[in-house]
Amino acid sequence: MLKILVAECTQEISSFNPVPSGYGHFHIQRDEEMLAQRGLNTMVGGALSVFEARPDVRTVPVYGARSGSAGILS
Repeated sequence: MLKILVAECTQEISSFNPVPSGYGHFHIQRDEEMLAQRGLNTMVGGALSVFEARPDVRTVPVYGARSGSAGILS
């Protein structure tokens, strides 16, 4: 069986936004929490729908961090 590790780190950064972003701006999901994105219109949700449709693939969710648009990371 093929195992696929699933990890996510996304944020839109704008140097024109004066509000710096930091760790507190991110929504963090670990391990099985990431499976809550099944069926959602997200990058992880889409990946899960493709991988889980195959009987020869097992997904291994590890870590997800995503945030909305903000300024440069502090």
